Amino acid sequence: MCRLRVCLSLSLALSLLLIAAGCGGGTTNNTGSNSSGSGGSSSGSGGSGSSGGSGGNSTGPTITSFAVSPTLAAPGQFVNFSWATTNATSFNVNPNIVQDEQGSLPVNDMVYSYNTNGLTQTTTFQATATSGTTNSTPVSITLNIVPLTLSASATMIQAGQSVMLTYGGPNNGSTWSLVMVGNNNPTQLPAPSMCSGNTCTATYQTPPLSANTIFQVVAAGKGGGQAYSPQVTITVGNPTTVTLTANPTTVSPGGAVTLSWTTMNAASISISPGVGQVMPVQAGSVTVNPTQTTTYIATATPIYPGSPPVTASATVTVSTGGVSNLNHIIFMLQENRAFDNYFGVLAEYRVNHQPPIQGAQLSDVDDLHTLPSGYQICNPQGGCFAPFHARTECIENLSPSWDETHYDMDLVGDDWLNLTQNSQYLMDKFLWTTLSGGTGDKYDPTHSRPLGYYNQTDLPYYYELATQFTTDDQWRSPIPANTIPNRMYLFAATSYGHAFPPTSPSDPAWQRPTIFRAMQNAGVNWKYYYQDNSVFLANWADWNDPQIQANVVNIQQYYNILASPNADQELPQVVFIERASSTGYDEHPGNNVQTGAVRAENAINALINSSAWPDSAFILTWDEGGGLFDHVGPILVTPPGDYLEPTDLKPGDQTGEFNVTGFRIPVVVVSPWAKAQTVVHQQTDYTSILKLIETRFNVPPLTQRDATTQDMTDPTNGFFDFSSPELLTPPPLPTQPTNGTCNYQLEGSPQ
Repeated sequence: MCRLRVCLSLSLALSLLLIAAGCGGGTTNNTGSNSSGSGGSSSGSGGSGSSGGSGGNSTGPTITSFAVSPTLAAPGQFVNFSWATTNATSFNVNPNIVQDEQGSLPVNDMVYSYNTNGLTQTTTFQATATSGTTNSTPVSITLNIVPLTLSASATMIQAGQSVMLTYGGPNNGSTWSLVMVGNNNPTQLPAPSMCSGNTCTATYQTPPLSANTIFQVVAAGKGGGQAYSPQVTITVGNPTTVTLTANPTTVSPGGAVTLSWTTMNAASISISPGVGQVMPVQAGSVTVNPTQTTTYIATATPIYPGSPPVTASATVTVSTGGVSNLNHIIFMLQENRAFDNYFGVLAEYRVNHQPPIQGAQLSDVDDLHTLPSGYQICNPQGGCFAPFHARTECIENLSPSWDETHYDMDLVGDDWLNLTQNSQYLMDKFLWTTLSGGTGDKYDPTHSRPLGYYNQTDLPYYYELATQFTTDDQWRSPIPANTIPNRMYLFAATSYGHAFPPTSPSDPAWQRPTIFRAMQNAGVNWKYYYQDNSVFLANWADWNDPQIQANVVNIQQYYNILASPNADQELPQVVFIERASSTGYDEHPGNNVQTGAVRAENAINALINSSAWPDSAFILTWDEGGGLFDHVGPILVTPPGDYLEPTDLKPGDQTGEFNVTGFRIPVVVVSPWAKAQTVVHQQTDYTSILKLIETRFNVPPLTQRDATTQDMTDPTNGFFDFSSPELLTPPPLPTQPTNGTCNYQLEGSPQ
């Protein structure tokens, strides 16, 4: 791995950076994963070869096996790659199957779990082993991809009629089910039996339908993962309808609430929990006295025989005065953004907001406006630049790895082993490390792109979200390193001695218990939703637990649950939403920030518009600063209690300890219980998310880091006000545009 030797004197730094140009920004090997596969396998083998004309060398690298099992999958199902090599120092697969920014694959791996969600067609993967400049003979295998299909004999019917659904997909032994979106009581389907080659189809006669219905077929693969068909909407004439309202919607424990209902074409109606059948059917009301936040469900039986019931919901929020007001905690981390890069002009936006934000002042936010007039930082050639409004929604990559991050922070005295609360960080070397980002500075000869920032014209959804809900201008990544070590802290509250990503799938760090194992042991209901083939949990030993792996689910389930009147009952207590890394919707440099922001917008809006909103909190943040400029230094934190210093530093790497954070990163807490229109200044890192989960659901802390980190529920410094839900009726939010310019040639400073 190419690493920047930041401990060298500044006089040598420029020469060093020129040598480092083109290195991979500190990323290292993928660790693989363990999973149980099923079905057939495809494999190939080849002898050694050479890219330099030395083929036939018996000591050259050789691929002795390369296989995938099963060989047939639908998009979203898991498959397992395996390979073995001899005399190889690296192993590569094209198309790339590496996940999670880990850079490269191990030279041998018996079970490398891969989610096919990003694949839309049959794909041939070609593997090459390398040693020095010598390549093996390439070996290829083919993974057959058959998407799920669904169609209906009619899409417009009269109430009481049924339709014939035709569904199909891969002939791979999947388990099939039919979902009525908004109902979420899946109907088990027989495996398709009419087969031709890799594709099978079948039909299913629905019961008589009494209301507009959205159907979707799900196929769970034997090796894990779910594939979803397109949705089919059936419009029903003269339907059965039901409405349910609550007044008031917020009460103290035991307070009186009036539930009112109306129906059309219903034979009977009942309300749960605790009410039962009510009369008259057409319209009426009843009084309830809830002692905790409750979603009441009205279930109407249609007048059409055999038709499924129709439901409506109304949620009554009961304030308990504490964190138990939260029954659902959802958290999502996007990629590589510093606070100044995204919210560098948030103070000005708040002050000039229309309608006005009561009491908003520039001093509310420590953003770019706090820099002295004429502030600039300089590049190695002596060119100096001020922060500027970015002209492009995508830029070349930068490196936030351990060495580069410490160098960017520019600690006065450079004594990272004896930090104190009074240590000073100049935060002025960001333009010196741009050459370490992989592509170097192909379009940015001044190295100035770290100084670009986005404003409300680029990210209107984020700016309004941070303004209406709660943000923190002192929120940081857990350690001064890149994605993998930081995300290890999110999952396990430690990187177990790693300043750099582990290079072996058997590394002891991956044996550490994760928050998901801790929740499983504590009886917490949780789900891990993936968007593409990025599943960071697959690196951990916890992935081997079938119960844990069964909770890793396609994100379509999240949206289906939130579309249901029963969302408050069906949404898990804790939800983690994995970023869409392999398909480029994670907001990482190199990708378009606007299209990535839409993914977060969709997930948040779905929650806001659901019956689960009144007792939920959605925490949106980013995993580390990404090598982008931020003017505020790190803070001291408690080490995790296993290793005080990294165990994987090489000669020339920057020394340091696990007692200091990385850069400030953006965060927004979206909840009815969030402090409305508030910027808090809680100095912490995102292991505070773990503490919030642990506090609310009685889960033991994982390490000393999450045990001692700041409490997000702190009434003075934290994010929540549990005395009353200020944002039960959510404010309107703008639609995030995606029409901004994406042009690397515009990434540098315009001056």
